[in-house]
Amino acid sequence: MNMDHEKQTQNNKDTSATRAMHKQAKQTAESRARGMASRYPGAGPADMIPGQVSDTLKPAWDEVMAVFNRITSGGRHILAGIQPDPKTKEGKEVVDPKYSKVQGKAFIKGKGDKGKIAMNDVNQGYLGDCYFIASLAALARSNPDAIKQGIRDHGDGTYTVKFPGEKAEVIVDDAFPLKNGRPIYAEGGDKSGRDVELWVMLYEKAWAKLKGGYEQIQGGNIKMQSKDAMQAITGKSTTQFTTSSKSKTWVFNTISKAVTKGLAITAGTYDDKHFDASTLKEMEKKGVHGDHAYAVRGVDPAGKKIKLYNPWGANYPVDDLTIDEFMKYYQVVNINKK
Repeated sequence: MNMDHEKQTQNNKDTSATRAMHKQAKQTAESRARGMASRYPGAGPADMIPGQVSDTLKPAWDEVMAVFNRITSGGRHILAGIQPDPKTKEGKEVVDPKYSKVQGKAFIKGKGDKGKIAMNDVNQGYLGDCYFIASLAALARSNPDAIKQGIRDHGDGTYTVKFPGEKAEVIVDDAFPLKNGRPIYAEGGDKSGRDVELWVMLYEKAWAKLKGGYEQIQGGNIKMQSKDAMQAITGKSTTQFTTSSKSKTWVFNTISKAVTKGLAITAGTYDDKHFDASTLKEMEKKGVHGDHAYAVRGVDPAGKKIKLYNPWGANYPVDDLTIDEFMKYYQVVNINKK
């Protein structure tokens, strides 16, 4: 009986402690949500990322969400002041960069660019999120307005990045994970004086914040592809087809029509295991790599060739591929509607 009494007493204490944590969580949530609502009028309900909140808030997760939704209305809004976890893994190696401010502007027009947003702004960096970065490159070519409208500069070093397809808005600042003084993940685009173009870095950071950290947006850890990323960024649906299910004439004509219509197009290669050693060497010479996403930048109707952009950046050119080569190397094609 004494043991039962002691257990009941401990259970009561645990329940009281949990209630206290819930109360504190709700108070913290309400304070933060009201602060965000006053700072960014009409931004929508506040939200927080599981795994990025304090231990005090975790036990009261549902109640925190209820408070947020009671204060504001609309889609999800991710709070400022919470940085996405910068740690990532590459095999057995753990990369743990530190955040530091990067001086820059969201958009800078580079020499030779038609506008401030260009495909050559895109440089993937040390993170396996080619599905996402290639999507940004494709949209930069075909739908730069979607990129421009997706970032709101608050003029104080913070930005709201919109993901209409996720019904989410994410607030991020101009601090990024650095290694040896340089961004280790997505890199900056063009430069103007000391300012670096930030839009790709902002989108990637917001995506990492939305999904729970930079490690969580690596291709092997997230059940999303380029088609999903483009839908998230634009809110428009994406059509996907496999090359093996279509004729080469159909594939080339479909891509050509999409290019003419100004649609964003990405293509993903087969995994390395799909190819023999000689084919892999052949691909490497052409700038093509297995299990990698690319943005389509155009077509050559006369030569029946497809032009591609590697999200690693303009310093990693890809040969124009014949339709036969494209069918051999590439497994899927994604076309985002406007």
